Amino acid sequence: MKRSLTNKLFFKAYPYKIELRCEGSNYIKLYGIDSIIEKCQSKTGFIPHARSYRYSNQIDNNKLYRFAVKVKPYLDQGLKSRAENKKFRFFVKDKETADSIVNDLFDFVTEIWEPGSEQELEYLTSNTRKVIVDDLPYSRYTHRIYFKSNWPKDKRFNFLSWLRKYPPGDYSIPKSTYRYLEDDKHYCFEPFMYISQPKMLTMLTLFAGDYIKYTEEFVPRHTLLL
Repeated sequence: MKRSLTNKLFFKAYPYKIELRCEGSNYIKLYGIDSIIEKCQSKTGFIPHARSYRYSNQIDNNKLYRFAVKVKPYLDQGLKSRAENKKFRFFVKDKETADSIVNDLFDFVTEIWEPGSEQELEYLTSNTRKVIVDDLPYSRYTHRIYFKSNWPKDKRFNFLSWLRKYPPGDYSIPKSTYRYLEDDKHYCFEPFMYISQPKMLTMLTLFAGDYIKYTEEFVPRHTLLL
């Protein structure tokens, strides 16, 4: 089991994430936990819908049954979860629940994300737009700004023209975002950019404020110890 540090709250609310792995666990979201348990106990066993039938021979019914039975109490509590392929993830707010999941489903746990200390936990829960990092992105950028994807093209073009007046080192734009800003035919699901000068954030907010989705600030982990 791998342990990783939580750098920012998951879904802006959860400091702990537990990743589990079991073949067929993604079907829990599709069929429901009670249905999976029932089907795994039937004579035929659990068989996915026809479109996924070719994967049914990869599912160990006994293993999926054990997994489902242990997961059910936490789903019944209404804990936030996500499923994708073999991976099933829980997102929780307290260490007690996170430890309980890890203990009960130890054989299925592949990774857990948690704050590095009580100080980090308190900081993250009090600052939902802060991201704790060991090093600043590219060793210089202090903020990441996310833009709305419905930004009118003329506003985007004007913003890019204004931005080019600044030295390249003051900001960094991923290729997909840059194409979104300069090409009215290019779509970007979540455009964003980095800036290295906090005072530039004020100017940027004035220029593009209506189309800024949210802003994150990077906080070096060592500064929390000061």
